[in-house]
Amino acid sequence: MKKSLLTLALCAATFAPATAQDLPTGKYVSFAPIEMYGMEVPMMGAFHKVSPNGKWAIGSDDSGMIGWSFIYSVSDDRLTTLEDPSMTEKYYIVADVANDGTMVGAYTNDAGELVPGIRKSAESEWEPLPVPAEHMPAHSSATAFSSARCVSADGSVIAGHLRMSDYMLHPVLWVNGELKEFPNEGATGQGFYVYDMTEDGSIIVGMNNAENGGQNPAYLKDGIVVNIVDCDDEATLTFNGGIINSIDAEGNMYGYWQNDEGIMQALIYNESDGLQWIEDAGMQVASCSDGTHVFGMASAMYGPACVLVNDEVKSLSDVYNIDGVDGMVTVTDCTADGSVVVGGEMTAIDGLGIVNTPTLFLVDGNSAGIESGAVKNDVSIQLTGANLFVTGLYDRVEVFATTGTKLASSSIQGAPISLAGTPAGTYIVKVTTGKDVKTFKICK
Repeated sequence: MKKSLLTLALCAATFAPATAQDLPTGKYVSFAPIEMYGMEVPMMGAFHKVSPNGKWAIGSDDSGMIGWSFIYSVSDDRLTTLEDPSMTEKYYIVADVANDGTMVGAYTNDAGELVPGIRKSAESEWEPLPVPAEHMPAHSSATAFSSARCVSADGSVIAGHLRMSDYMLHPVLWVNGELKEFPNEGATGQGFYVYDMTEDGSIIVGMNNAENGGQNPAYLKDGIVVNIVDCDDEATLTFNGGIINSIDAEGNMYGYWQNDEGIMQALIYNESDGLQWIEDAGMQVASCSDGTHVFGMASAMYGPACVLVNDEVKSLSDVYNIDGVDGMVTVTDCTADGSVVVGGEMTAIDGLGIVNTPTLFLVDGNSAGIESGAVKNDVSIQLTGANLFVTGLYDRVEVFATTGTKLASSSIQGAPISLAGTPAGTYIVKVTTGKDVKTFKICK
């Protein structure tokens, strides 16, 4: 779940790149070939999500009728494949990961059914999530199948979609392991495909299949599906359409739209300001935001990925001084402080053609123009509007006025702290991690 759009209010220098040495630096990560089908081939697939604390990145290779998945430990620089890609005849997909490495997605059970599931670690087995009696498990990835799709930072809330007896996909929540079915008034066609949610699951974003077969970028709130752009509408009639890929804590949604001519256009939407098109044709898909940048894909086919900064679309190499960063075809997710950005690139393999391979880059120091004030356990803070976010593992967060009065506190990992109602001014934030306490100063 993303944390902001294009502005923030930390007491830090703003990001204004001028020369290469002024750009944020870091490391671009690609992976060694693996053994598959008796030969050595590049690691295939793409990263889908990164955990809010930046410790885990997950992905899958779901390009065929079988699929397999992987998880990357950022701190250990270790990539673990969760299934043997040359042996499995089943289908697995990891869609999201919580701060502790808990993964959610879909897997083929012993009965040959594709079902939504949860996996606590790379060493554990898949566990099924509860489904209602009307659930219709698929037996092939070629069919719309049920899946858990996103998880909160602490792992307590999971959103996904279930294929039911009416053959439509219905969005659902699992809260602390308990199924909470969602009314979905306004869902059409094959139903609603979940892509992301707010931290508490109150808003779910993704794609609502149109009656004509197109894809409506849409969101679900209060049980009602809202099409941001409608394939069935006379003014926007198309058999293509698009998707909302992600939503941040302020309700900003990021996605794209494709018309009948195949022209793709990135979009940002929130309920207050409505629909904003990213007019520069250089950015065709908006995937996510890290607080100052909106990441996406430069072309419908081959990229490279690009980034929107101050309403201007730029290449990644214009924004980051990191070798290899322009190898990314598309960015799929990023942490709130911009320190970890994940996605994929394309590689040619003899006999197989062009395939996706997972990649990511790690930004050192002042990531995305934010003076993060990193401390032990990689803790950093970010103020977005009236919400304070803490990235990393911590025990307690406390917010004080300069007079010493405590204004807010929280011990819930990953949950935003609201400063709504407090006046503009300077505040002190204390983050406790074990025996260590780090003090930050923020401006509101």
